[in-house]
Amino acid sequence: PEIVTASYIERDFTLGERLLTESRVLWFYVKLILIPEPSAFGLFHDDIFPSRGLFDPITTTFSLLAISAILFGSLFTLRRYPIIAFAVFWFFIGHSLESSIFGLELAYEHRNYLPSFGIFFGLGVVGCKLIPIKGHKRTTALVVTTAIIFTLASSAVTFMWARAWKEPLTFANATTHHHPHSARADIYAAQIHLAHNGDYVSAIHFLLQGINANPKLAGLRIELRGLLTSVAFAMNTAPSNAALPIPPTISISKQDGEILLSHAVVSDDAIRHLLAFEPITVYEITALEKLQECILEEPKPCHRLRNTAREWLAIAAANPRASAVYRAIAFGDLAQLHAEAGELPHAVAAALEAEKLDPTHLSYRLHRIGYLIQLRKIADAEQLLAQTETEIVLNPHRAESQMLHARLQSLRAALANAK
Repeated sequence: PEIVTASYIERDFTLGERLLTESRVLWFYVKLILIPEPSAFGLFHDDIFPSRGLFDPITTTFSLLAISAILFGSLFTLRRYPIIAFAVFWFFIGHSLESSIFGLELAYEHRNYLPSFGIFFGLGVVGCKLIPIKGHKRTTALVVTTAIIFTLASSAVTFMWARAWKEPLTFANATTHHHPHSARADIYAAQIHLAHNGDYVSAIHFLLQGINANPKLAGLRIELRGLLTSVAFAMNTAPSNAALPIPPTISISKQDGEILLSHAVVSDDAIRHLLAFEPITVYEITALEKLQECILEEPKPCHRLRNTAREWLAIAAANPRASAVYRAIAFGDLAQLHAEAGELPHAVAAALEAEKLDPTHLSYRLHRIGYLIQLRKIADAEQLLAQTETEIVLNPHRAESQMLHARLQSLRAALANAK
């Protein structure tokens, strides 16, 4: 059972809520097939919010009743209309894995590709009934009619979205336009605008839009906090006559002669609360990893947040609603920040916690060996390195990465120099 239940630790919905929600999602898939309007499509569908009960929203009840009626109707008329029953069950069986008990994300369009044939086939049967042909010619007409409907519908949608996908910026703008409540769309748009033309004003706008639509996601707030810190760093290091535009929603202040940018939604208290009590999802882990890189990598534009980031990572790592893998990542990032601050005993302890939570990743142990060498605990480091090399000999699949081999060689050299 834990194979199923463990996947819900980092979700903001339960198994029961997912099953209720998928009744609405199945009708969303049907809409994509029958009414392929451009605004319904896109790469991101995290703006579909979970059903919290039979009547929350009320469309959950209607969706369940309609699905039940169609399934039972197909069963009762199976002998009389077997081809229609085939079309109906093809669609539902095609969605039975990813729209059932497993704690996957709620919706993706690619899940609809194969099941959609059931609906197109059913439409082909209905169309064929309207054609006054009998015998083998009717079968040919059925195949041709189904193929024509499938091709026209798919081609129309492909043409509409291909124009948006022609380059990242047009895709980002189209996605946020059609899915303004999607956290992924807003984060992607912010990243693209920053990468293409350094447009941090638009990036701030998209992140604020995402926070307003998804107030329980700490990851969006961490992204915005890091961005504001980076922009403030650029303002503090820019020539005195260089003025950078700041959105009116952002507060500007000074501390120790340096400019600070802030917004109420990215306060320490707000982010701490969300990291402690809400699920730690991919949004939080990705944002925390990006913040750690911003702190460590030159020219260290987020270095001002080094103490705050250590606190956030510790809270995330202690959150019981985080999976073991995510807790391990948080401890691993925390170890690197402790090491950067010269707090090597804390770095060793955090790396050990990461390894306990996710022993399949040798990187945590290799980092711990490096910290032990810096602490001059040569015997401990040598023993741990020998143990690691023995494990790799016995299980060579654990050291497939060239980067891992390079790290091992670097540790051997560091250990030899330290002796």
